[in-house]
Amino acid sequence: MISKRQFAAIAATGLLGLAPAVASAAPPVLSNLVVEPTILMLGSGSQTINISVSASDPDGDLDPEKTKVTVKFVDKTKEKMILLDQGGGQFAGQIEINTATAQTFSVKIKAKDLAKEKAEKLTIANPRTIVQVDPQTGRQTIISNRQAGM
Repeated sequence: MISKRQFAAIAATGLLGLAPAVASAAPPVLSNLVVEPTILMLGSGSQTINISVSASDPDGDLDPEKTKVTVKFVDKTKEKMILLDQGGGQFAGQIEINTATAQTFSVKIKAKDLAKEKAEKLTIANPRTIVQVDPQTGRQTIISNRQAGM
């Protein structure tokens, strides 16, 4: 008969086919957030915004399905999506922004690993200037968001 102490020693070495518990040690890391273009032309219709970020996980268990972006607009509406894994730790996505009216938006990136550890969020707001296009002359004028009622 094996004592509890002997059983614990055997189990800890994995001789019974039980692997010792290994705790995940590190959350994912997000870096190099890029949102392009940085200036949108007011009144030019729907424009595509490209969002990319680097994501890594020191313990190698990053969950690509949990690398997400949230775009939040000044009117409190949000658009969320999973960023696509581009390989090599790069993730990217696109979102359409309506430029019919001047508005501000922010971009927030989140990531989790398989152990449900969360990365520190990355956030960026759009530039403090926008370009207004005169529909008759095509002349472009840079105006601040405050002047545009933002």
